[in-house]
Amino acid sequence: RRALPAGQRGMRGGRLRRRPATGGRRPDRWVAQRQLVYGRHPFWDTKYGDEANLKIKYEDIHMPKNTSIGFLIAGASFIVGFSIVWHIFWLTILAMLGIIICIIVRSCDYDTEYRISKDEVAQIESLRIHKPQTV
Repeated sequence: RRALPAGQRGMRGGRLRRRPATGGRRPDRWVAQRQLVYGRHPFWDTKYGDEANLKIKYEDIHMPKNTSIGFLIAGASFIVGFSIVWHIFWLTILAMLGIIICIIVRSCDYDTEYRISKDEVAQIESLRIHKPQTV
């Protein structure tokens, strides 16, 4: 194999291979159901086809609750790194204690999930399907 120039390192057959970028805020639900494919153009059928005749069985969705503990641990970790570089050992100890306390608080919290009922999922999906088309 020959080495590729810096601008072409990700190229394979003329196509750049990339991983998808992560979005900002996660949606309240990921997928209401597993999509079944019927026919040759499933996206067109889903978007413009007759969705009223399909019998869809929804299930409850368990989602994790939002928490700020990860952000606090990241901030304390930044302070630990900063204080170790500049030899501020009292700040290192305080930040490490903060990290440990955050981990203990998070591990003692057992109410970390919530449930979206299948009725609510069906309502959200019916609003999505019957949404008026905008240009």
